[in-house]
Amino acid sequence: MKKMMIYLLATGIGVFTVVPFQTSLAAHRHRTKEEKREARAERKEARAEKRMAKKTGMPMEMPTTTTTNYNTMWYPQAALPVMEDFIPSNIVSNLKNTYGSNLYDITSMKCRDGSDCYTVRVIQNGVVQTIVVNADGNTVAQ
Repeated sequence: MKKMMIYLLATGIGVFTVVPFQTSLAAHRHRTKEEKREARAERKEARAEKRMAKKTGMPMEMPTTTTTNYNTMWYPQAALPVMEDFIPSNIVSNLKNTYGSNLYDITSMKCRDGSDCYTVRVIQNGVVQTIVVNADGNTVAQ
């Protein structure tokens, strides 16, 4: 310190210019080992979450079901009913209201009298039933 002050005085720089510089160094505080450990653990957890999101294609903060007490991932589900060709939206909503979540497949076709009919496949207790309905949702005999 003494050599530095002599150098500063020899070059014409006053001692008063050094004082603010010294006080700013004194104000600097190093992080403690615990703070460093916490920061390192947070970075490690963030990297693990990013890896898992990249691996599964989904973020870790997914909604959970209300019936379970543990965290479960929700996977994409099939968009049912499957429509093999164009089905008007009013027919689809009518059939969804009639058959609910059991509705699997809707296919349009022509009935014997020339009107539009729809082949509807319904899955109940693992058994597939095929039903032919008209535009009103009433069953048609084939």
